[in-house]
Amino acid sequence: MRLFNILELFIFPSILVLILILIKPLLKNRVKPVIRYALWLLVVIRMVLPVAFPSVPLMAINPSDADSEIAGELNKLPPDTPFAPSTEYEDETTAADILEGQKTTLLTNGHALSLRGFWIIGSVIMFLFFLITRISFYLKVRNYKNRYECDSKIPVYIMDNRRDCFLFGFFSKKIYIGQDLIDNGQADFVIAHYSSHSKQLDNIWLLVRILLLTVYWFHPAVWIAASHAVKDGEYACNMLTVKTIGEDKYPEYKEFVIGLSKIMPRPAFWEQFVYVA
Repeated sequence: MRLFNILELFIFPSILVLILILIKPLLKNRVKPVIRYALWLLVVIRMVLPVAFPSVPLMAINPSDADSEIAGELNKLPPDTPFAPSTEYEDETTAADILEGQKTTLLTNGHALSLRGFWIIGSVIMFLFFLITRISFYLKVRNYKNRYECDSKIPVYIMDNRRDCFLFGFFSKKIYIGQDLIDNGQADFVIAHYSSHSKQLDNIWLLVRILLLTVYWFHPAVWIAASHAVKDGEYACNMLTVKTIGEDKYPEYKEFVIGLSKIMPRPAFWEQFVYVA
């Protein structure tokens, strides 16, 4: 991989993520939370831009065979035989010089092929990890079929033996809420909260994060950006929820959020990329 490709892939996205993290405190009281959240779209755009790979000729799949073939042809000529002048080679270029150049090219292409294979294998493993995690989570919640009757546009289901709540599904969305929260009269806050997540398209954001982490599993800046985006999205969601329920209910909603953070189990780092909490 050429030096410029490495800069494109690692340095430039890392600088962009660092800039966004550093300016967050400066924008806190000047820019709406939803705008700060949307700024992470710049990272998404940057990472989906194609990264150029060196062309890998077919013969690079087996450099030793190709090397032997080239050597066999060139060894028919005396080592110091100059090539005919052309626009491609200098007058003094010899057969040995050309052979050495071909070896260097084959080595470079062979390394590029190995690096690409390593990248693809890692992406497949990461894809299977997210897929198995999503399926495992779905198998746990699919048995909750007791519908909570309310005015929500998103179906709400009751979890009898759980105290937490979450939004699950990329396109066919469902809100799951623990029975304790209903008994405590907090169902309206839960529904308003996850309705705000839905309005922000956080289920789609979640899918985008999973896809980016699957492709760029090796890139620390992508993981850092994803983690910060989750936090900014949660803050923007809370502000939108307050606007929806009315600012007069803000103190009560704030107590609800604080109380919920105490009773809900702390998710593992990777769980923030599996469902909308």
